[in-house]
Amino acid sequence: MKIIYRKPATGKTTELIKRCAENGGYIVCADMNRAKLVMRIAREMGFKIPYPLTFDELLEKRYHAKGVRKVYIDNAEELIKRVALGLEIDSIVIDNLEDVE
Repeated sequence: MKIIYRKPATGKTTELIKRCAENGGYIVCADMNRAKLVMRIAREMGFKIPYPLTFDELLEKRYHAKGVRKVYIDNAEELIKRVALGLEIDSIVIDNLEDVE
């Protein structure tokens, strides 16, 4: 697992789009508005990627593509908050920081 950690507006989503286009899989976004934005950015970059899944589709296993085997999580901190169901998250632990960018 690669962790892309940078300041806001420094190309994190662009990196996800590139990785998805090169390696296959699906980007997972907070909602449909963000998915539309990711698709627009990908088109502008000249990349063809599958339409992104939403956090809800992922968590409820409502995605239609049976071939979904790899995902790229956009804004993982928002997904963690969603999973916590409104609870305050004090700390998290990540084991693999070898691939932090």
